[in-house]
Amino acid sequence: MASFAFGRTLLQLAGRLGVRPRDLAKADDIAFIGTGNKSLFSNSRLDPRSIGANFKNKTDLADDQFLNITNSVNLFKNGKLNPIEERILMDNVSDLVRFKETGKLLPKGGIITSETFKELGRRKAPGSEFRELGQRLAKQKKNRFPGNVTPEVKSALKEIDNKIVASGQITMKDFAKLSEIEKNRIRRVFEPGLEELFPFLKFAGGGMVPESFGLANILAV
Repeated sequence: MASFAFGRTLLQLAGRLGVRPRDLAKADDIAFIGTGNKSLFSNSRLDPRSIGANFKNKTDLADDQFLNITNSVNLFKNGKLNPIEERILMDNVSDLVRFKETGKLLPKGGIITSETFKELGRRKAPGSEFRELGQRLAKQKKNRFPGNVTPEVKSALKEIDNKIVASGQITMKDFAKLSEIEKNRIRRVFEPGLEELFPFLKFAGGGMVPESFGLANILAV
């Protein structure tokens, strides 16, 4: 169970997104338990390249996303999230608050792609932001795996790993025992764009493996 300080911080951040105690009192978590609702903010990390799509204007969450965050926080408040889901929820809420209050589209540790630059162009960002992204992109391109990997790449891979463990198909202990190639093949199932984001990662031969095959079959291919 998360600490009192963790819960207090989460509720304070949610409040900065407009979530009030009366909203949590109205939330109905029964329909969400065991449904695998992918919209809940405790299920997976938000894509930093499209985080702005969660807002209907510069200050307010879209109606469906407000409902999703209210239900997600309510599940946390009622002790119905596991530690990984709690961490994912905290990270997502933090990212949403950062975007709302600063307009930044790329949280610290995010991966830079061509879409990142397009988002800056669409909102007519100042040249300083383009220069900063250019510098970070240069560092990102210098990465080689499993050599000198930057904190940005490690952070992104860790997020995917948490999603894998949260699926219940493998424990973190067993996942850690796999080779990097085996890990990357599983990561690719949970993040189909993995090879585009990290072209320097090493994968075994063969094409994409459908998620429905199960992790054991993925490793057997």
